[in-house]
Amino acid sequence: MQTTTQIPISIHPATPDVLNFILNSWLTSYSKLSHFARGIPSRHFFHYHHTLLSALLSRSECLVAVDQEDPNLYYGWIVYDKNGSMPCLHYCYVKKQFRQGGIGRELLKATGINTQEPFAISHQTFAWTDQINQHYRQALYIPYRAFMT
Repeated sequence: MQTTTQIPISIHPATPDVLNFILNSWLTSYSKLSHFARGIPSRHFFHYHHTLLSALLSRSECLVAVDQEDPNLYYGWIVYDKNGSMPCLHYCYVKKQFRQGGIGRELLKATGINTQEPFAISHQTFAWTDQINQHYRQALYIPYRAFMT
């Protein structure tokens, strides 16, 4: 897929070998960057949320952004589904040193989710709150989508 980021990337479906990276980066970043996780003791958060995310990954779609010349260099990923009455963005992650370069925007575009129409977000972070207020007014925080099959 051709992109317009500052860094030359390729976006493709995640393969099983990248799922541990996705799971670990999701747990670590969400534990630090969300109101939801802030009040939960770490051992409980990581135990229960690991179980939730494992199930969620098994029934969702996932795309990864990699370096065009080195496909083993991961820049970020996005997990989403288009089940039910509206699509849902579960989480989008870009490594800290590559943020603000358009990678997250390209990952979202690659999902095919029309951000001009209502779509759900199951995991909201402080950064996503800012993005919603600035660019994605149609996004609806619906955490229950993470639990739905």
